[in-house]
Amino acid sequence: MQATLASGIGFWPAAILLSLLFGGSHLGNTGEAMFGAAMAGTFGILAAFSLTRTGNLWFAIGMHAGWDWAETYFFGTPNSGRFAKGRLFSTTFHGANWLTGGSVGPEGSYLVLAVLALAALGIHFLFPRRQINPDAIRRGS
Repeated sequence: MQATLASGIGFWPAAILLSLLFGGSHLGNTGEAMFGAAMAGTFGILAAFSLTRTGNLWFAIGMHAGWDWAETYFFGTPNSGRFAKGRLFSTTFHGANWLTGGSVGPEGSYLVLAVLALAALGIHFLFPRRQINPDAIRRGS
């Protein structure tokens, strides 16, 4: 969808639109909150950034799968307001919702902003901007 939409409206406008849709799709989950959905949408922007740096979606898919696996199965926390039936640990939260994420889970916590920012820095340094060879563009390769 990103490539098709980007061909018509540009890469970043397409990324923003799809991220809004991705975040909004989380609002249908029981226990989800606006902030958690906004953080899911923010992850969509991070995924688009990783796409620009790596040239494919596999890194973003791995980040999302790793986050969901750790959150849902390993730690047993709510994931976008939902609990998994089978989980390794059964975690309980104590504290303010802005810190714990409340019914949303860790992605509803304000701390996830720091996690997303660190991930963006990691992508920035691990995958430097690719240099475009002007001669290759003229030759069509």
